[in-house]
Amino acid sequence: MKIIAFLLCFIGLVAGLQEVQTESESVIDIRHHGHIMTIIGEGFEVVRGDEHHQYRANDYVVVEEEIFVYGFILHQDEVRQYQGFLLVISSTGQVIYEEVFNEGEHMDVPSHYMLDGQLIFHVSHHHDDYDKTVDTNYFYRYEQGLLSDPIKVEGRIYRVDLVDGMLFISNHYHGDYQAAIDCDFNVYYDDIVYGIVNFGVYEDAIEVFFLNTLMHNGITYENQILFDYPGHYYLRFKEHTYQFSLYPSIIGVKDGGVYNDEVIIDVSSGHVFLNDDLYAEGEVIQGPGYYTLRIEGVNGFDHRLEFTITSNLEGVFDRQIYTSSRTLTFNGHGYLNGRYIESGYTVSEVGNYTLEIHGDNDYLETVYFEIHESDLTANQGQQLLRHIEVGFLATATLLGGGYFIHKKIKKDKHSR
Repeated sequence: MKIIAFLLCFIGLVAGLQEVQTESESVIDIRHHGHIMTIIGEGFEVVRGDEHHQYRANDYVVVEEEIFVYGFILHQDEVRQYQGFLLVISSTGQVIYEEVFNEGEHMDVPSHYMLDGQLIFHVSHHHDDYDKTVDTNYFYRYEQGLLSDPIKVEGRIYRVDLVDGMLFISNHYHGDYQAAIDCDFNVYYDDIVYGIVNFGVYEDAIEVFFLNTLMHNGITYENQILFDYPGHYYLRFKEHTYQFSLYPSIIGVKDGGVYNDEVIIDVSSGHVFLNDDLYAEGEVIQGPGYYTLRIEGVNGFDHRLEFTITSNLEGVFDRQIYTSSRTLTFNGHGYLNGRYIESGYTVSEVGNYTLEIHGDNDYLETVYFEIHESDLTANQGQQLLRHIEVGFLATATLLGGGYFIHKKIKKDKHSR
């Protein structure tokens, strides 16, 4: 009686599943005669079955010149049970892969699906467990001549739908799904939210995936929600509660950064302020100063970054001594020894200098430097003094000599 009941359930199961048609079909004939199954192709026959094993094919599919035949095997032993089978046959009739699913009683391969070019086989397991019937399902992906590890889905399956590149699996003819499989062969169950963890922190945007529907802020979402605005979020799904924070992506500055040149900030989303003034996307920040970038989001979200833009001073360094004129280039408002100057100002006089550059938000940059007389100038001055001294002495000697000569002549004349 259990076998008859299983057959009836199996017939209903196959009728309820969605079949996915392949792009190319091969003309083969599958014949059942007694216990024997014969697969007849162009120029070949493949036979399975004997007096103890009755093969029954459910369907076949052809993918890239390979023929996949699947179904169940009825064992004619004292304990009658079913086992699923999968045969992969080449176009020349060679069996290149064969799998028998015999993990338990009453196993079958009722259907296949094409998911993003990948061949998926459904293996069902119908068994009794302490006076109750239990159904377990396994989904295998066939690739490169092997079956993958299976994805397990509990409960009898009545509906499988292929939607947006995913297989949605249901234990009911109508209504919610209990599981789903994506093209990367990941499984999703109906009691979990995917893409976030409780107290998680994320950046820019995050897509939350779930099965069926979810109510958030009075809006009903189906299968997924995209969060792309900064904030603190609270999400409840069935028996699970998730709290998480979403930060914007910020390009152009980093917290604690120091920059010498102008900056342009790109914030992915949120209400953006710079030093408490609204900041327009793409606005150039070029003056020296201390800056606070603040982003407001939902549910009290407030994120801040602090950074500095310097004057990008060139021409002098702090506490340095120079022996030549210096040209000062900078951004901001400059004061040299208390006198306002503009960028490009040249300092050429010997002396001690204090340069102050002011910027936004009480920014102050102070540089002390000195200009001394150059060694070459000092040497030239000393040589000039020596020349003057030598010339003066020579003149004085010459004049003195003439004086004495003149005096001598006078004395001689007077003596005469």
